[in-house]
Formats: sequence, C-alpha cells, structure tokens
Amino acid sequence: MTLPVPAGTNVANLAGSIKGLYPPTAVVAGPTGSATTIFFSALLTAGTFTASFDILPGASPFRIAAQCVSAAAGSPLAIVSINPAQNSWQATYTVPTALTSAWNFSNAGFTVLDFVTCVGNSSIPFPHNVIPLTRVDPLAAYALGLLPLPNSSSAAGANATFTMSGTIPAGGHFVLNNTTLPALSNFGGFFQLPYDPGLNTATYQLFVDNLLVATALAPFTIFP
Repeated sequence: MTLPVPAGTNVANLAGSIKGLYPPTAVVAGPTGSATTIFFSALLTAGTFTASFDILPGASPFRIAAQCVSAAAGSPLAIVSINPAQNSWQATYTVPTALTSAWNFSNAGFTVLDFVTCVGNSSIPFPHNVIPLTRVDPLAAYALGLLPLPNSSSAAGANATFTMSGTIPAGGHFVLNNTTLPALSNFGGFFQLPYDPGLNTATYQLFVDNLLVATALAPFTIFP
C-alpha cells in the first residue's frame, strides 16, 4: 500500500510504491498453506518500487532508499543518492553474485540447509552448497531474473553491488519506474535464514528524503 506523507524539505509532489517480488506481497497458494513456503536457508528477498517527486530549489543532497527486512541475517538495499548542486544521482544496489544467481552458494560464506531433510532437529546441508534447480521455487527464479547483474566484483559473499549514475532531468522532476529507469526498479539479494517453522513476514519499505513513502508485507512459512 502507499502511505500519504508530507513533502520533505528537499522534495515536493512526492509519491511512490513498493511491493515484494519474493517473498511476494500477494498471497500465493502453497502446499502447506496460503503463504509462500521456504524450503531452504538461503532466502531470496527481492522487491520492486517506484518513486516520483519534484526537487525543490536549493535542495540539499538526499536519497531514495528501498529495503526488505525479514528474519534473515541481512537485508537488501537500493540506494539512489541525489545531489542537486551537482545535478547528478548515483545508485548503489545489493544484488546476487554471478554464482548465487545460478543457485551456487559455494562462495557465499554460509552453509545452505535443506529444511526438507532433517536428522533429529538438524537440517542437512546441500551437497557442495549448491541448490538443485529442481528445488527452486519458479516464482523465486522469476524474481531473480528481474534483478540487475552486478557490475562490481565481490571477493566473497552471497551478494555483490550494482552501480549506475546519471543526471537530474531538466526541471528537477525525478521519476523512477519500469519505463524511465528500468534498471533501477528492482533490487534484492540472498541472506541466511534461521530455521523456524513458525510464520514469518518480510517487510518492504521505501523512503524518500528521510520520509517513509510506502510499505508492504509479505507473509511466508518455513517448511514444514
């Protein structure tokens, strides 16, 4: 949903939206209930957002920030820093590495556990820390395919960085969506999820000029 907010000190006519690509903010029927079911400990959290506003005369540097907060150890970030004095913007996004984009977590820095296979109270790791494609949720694969590819190297870890820069449009009217800046509309990454069979929630949030513009909730359950 989109929240009505007053304009910040640097912007006017502010509007925006955010939703989850994975876990999705729309309820998806799964084998164990009405929420998305997570079957292993490498959680993809990915979202999509829009933002539009007018930059006020004399505005100071400010930023657009999108994130997803969940039970996983970390959250993806999409940051667009805007510098009106320099007529420029710089985007820095969390994105999966080339390896984890192929569901290969051998260099991710954590062990991916298979929640489906358990011995006692412990889940069994995937061989070689690689998730077979047959085990991947098609919706997660679709969301992963919408994310930008990293353009900065990462020595280790599940995620890397995508960066992009540009100039502020004439008139100071900034619009970020799938038409104007499609490369910046989606963000996400992989994070380690602890095993907890209770219901969990991912919270997507969009901030512009330090104002909460939009929020969305995505319920999910951990197998079984």
